[in-house]
Amino acid sequence: MPGIEDDVAGLVHECQEFVELICRGRNPLELVSKKTRMDYAKLTLGLVRKAQRSGTDLMAMVLATSRSSSYHKRMAAVRYLLATQHQQLLFEAQTRYCAEERSDLEWFRRWRNHCGLLRGYHDRQKLGFTTTRRKRASKRRALRGLPDDWRDQLCVRARNGKYAYAMLVAALEAAARQSFGRVLSSRVSNTLKVLKS
Repeated sequence: MPGIEDDVAGLVHECQEFVELICRGRNPLELVSKKTRMDYAKLTLGLVRKAQRSGTDLMAMVLATSRSSSYHKRMAAVRYLLATQHQQLLFEAQTRYCAEERSDLEWFRRWRNHCGLLRGYHDRQKLGFTTTRRKRASKRRALRGLPDDWRDQLCVRARNGKYAYAMLVAALEAAARQSFGRVLSSRVSNTLKVLKS
């Protein structure tokens, strides 16, 4: 079927252009360690499963996060998956060409689906991370439930560590802000006793 042959050839050419745009002249398959490849495979498999369960596409799952680090890791994993899939399709195309095997409707569908994934990835890559990040909850409220001597307890725990002096300074600054006079001098003497022991 010459019509399908031409369509497949056009899709192969279009996919190759998308891969070059997405990878920006670098080969993502060469830049990745074995451990990272395993992480990417596990991550993309999970994203594909979530997309199938929720009835959405893969790129919607990539965007379903409020953390930019998760988004960029997902994008890198999907880029690696798409580059691997593209390489496999090209290898299979070479094998089919050498065997003089004709293109059929299933072969055309595979290239069309691959091209759709590449196009979706490229569109998302151009937009970048657009989700607004959630504000963190204030930690000030959590301080109310601490015991009165929590600064001293921290100094005791950190006295042999590399942050002993930093804890001492923090305790002294907080005590100075809290009150002056007798409370400050007793807290300083208690903290110094703790550090010396």
